[in-house]
Amino acid sequence: MPNMLYNINKYQQKSYIILEGEKKSQSFHIIKEGKVNISKKNPVFGEKQSEVLGPGDFFGVVGAMSQLPQLESAFAMTSVVTLSINFKKLPEMVQSNPALAIKIIRSFSRKLRQFSERNMVSNDRDVDEEENFKILYNLGLNYLNLGKKRMAAYIFKCYLHYLPDGANAEKSKQNLIELDSKTLFTKKTGTIQSFNDGEIIFCQNEPSNEVYVLKSGRVRISKIVDNKEIQLFIMMPGDIFGEMSLIENKTRSATAIALEDSELLAIKKENFETMSQKEPQLMARIISLLSERIWNANKLILNSYLNDLDYKILDMLLILYERSKVIITGLQTFEFKVQFSDVINMIGVEEKIDKLEDNFLKKYKFIKIERNSLVCTNINNLERLILSKRAKIDTLDD
Repeated sequence: MPNMLYNINKYQQKSYIILEGEKKSQSFHIIKEGKVNISKKNPVFGEKQSEVLGPGDFFGVVGAMSQLPQLESAFAMTSVVTLSINFKKLPEMVQSNPALAIKIIRSFSRKLRQFSERNMVSNDRDVDEEENFKILYNLGLNYLNLGKKRMAAYIFKCYLHYLPDGANAEKSKQNLIELDSKTLFTKKTGTIQSFNDGEIIFCQNEPSNEVYVLKSGRVRISKIVDNKEIQLFIMMPGDIFGEMSLIENKTRSATAIALEDSELLAIKKENFETMSQKEPQLMARIISLLSERIWNANKLILNSYLNDLDYKILDMLLILYERSKVIITGLQTFEFKVQFSDVINMIGVEEKIDKLEDNFLKKYKFIKIERNSLVCTNINNLERLILSKRAKIDTLDD
């Protein structure tokens, strides 16, 4: 990489390079010389509390690229030299060193899959082709039982397209006759692809070959878990999806359906790495979006470890504040732009909201309702309360 893209920083042994919780970090680091210990006060499912990195490894990318508080601390175990790259220089770095960009994206993809495995049984484990298509067929039956005939038909056609002589081929044909679905299975081609409202872009367990950038419209990402359809995300213009299946040579981990007429930029697997040099801004955008997803997933998992309902609510409010990237000073009021019921839905608790809301607001007087939205009159108080609580979470046995 050209020198203009990075600064060379030297750190003495036993010094901290970044601190967990540090806000608005400007740069991430690639280790040139020495050993660095990466530690987290509260590792989440599948993470180590600490690990040692060496030359060629990177750290601090999530905090720098998301511009959200750092998730980890980095401690110099020896004298350390790093290449420090400002987050604004990432597109230039991607163009100069596409291999590093791919390495970061693959690392992030693995981490997000690891998070998804925490509560979901999915196709993330390694299965052979025959077993995968058996899972695909059963997903079609799931959608049929849920009354979602269009989705079921798509999956049965998908099965027959990829495995016309498979064990469930005849059953798939019979299901399609009963569904009165006669159109053939087709996949759109081209760099720019248009989908009508309700049209299926891809389905869970389908073989993958493209990553998508949503140019216009909205796309719903969902997943079948325990025979129920769970909504994961609503993608908006500028969002990127489908990248995890593509990067790691895995089948699709979720289903994508257009919620309205939508236009997508499709990047094929064989063009993905060359896209780093041709479209460095796009690759930088992918890294930034994945950074935000990792940060959000990490915080939501930690929230689930809290046993006290009041603290779960307060913690979610702090997450919303941190996500906003707004800096509040003194006694300024911060508006969360959500209602109390929204927060309860976010933490997945089924309670009688009216009584819960009344008791909560009486207990924590720095949280109020103004113009039908929750506000905080003392962010410092909220931060102190929750950061001390987060420090006491025991996640090692989870």
